[in-house]
Amino acid sequence: MLLVATAVQAKDIGAGTVEVSGAATLGYNSTDLEVKDGVTTDQSSWGLNLNSSYYVMPNLGVGLLLEYMSSEVANIDTSELGIGPIVTYSFSMNEQVSLPIFGAITYNSAEDDMFDDPSGWGWVIGAGVKYFMADNVSLNGIVDYGTIYWEGDVTDIKVDERGFNVFGGLSVYFGGM
Repeated sequence: MLLVATAVQAKDIGAGTVEVSGAATLGYNSTDLEVKDGVTTDQSSWGLNLNSSYYVMPNLGVGLLLEYMSSEVANIDTSELGIGPIVTYSFSMNEQVSLPIFGAITYNSAEDDMFDDPSGWGWVIGAGVKYFMADNVSLNGIVDYGTIYWEGDVTDIKVDERGFNVFGGLSVYFGGM
């Protein structure tokens, strides 16, 4: 009986809904600089995250992720921009709460003092909680883990960046809720 009541009152995101999200992030990353023996450095970062998803069926959205990150590692300031497809599934817990999981593949470019316009591919997976303040607005808390494989115009250097980020943000929903 309890399961039926929970399912009836669940906060499903309906097919045809468009979700537009924005978030700010703080993160911790471990960066491997492989020169000869390899060097590992740690960095903290901040950034902005925007994404838009179209829900193709209840709770399953596909869309586009856009990220900007700024960090400093080994006295090198870096600004990164990433873009790519994202897939999200939200588990409805009750009328006001859902638990999203997501995955994305990104193409990234950066500006820094070490490489000449490095770029690379990456991936990210994450999970979180959405609290619906109204039918079409939610506050979001997200934790993700991702990796970027950088390539630049410096001989014999390979950079792999990976780490966790924590996001706080807001989503607005249009259409099929």
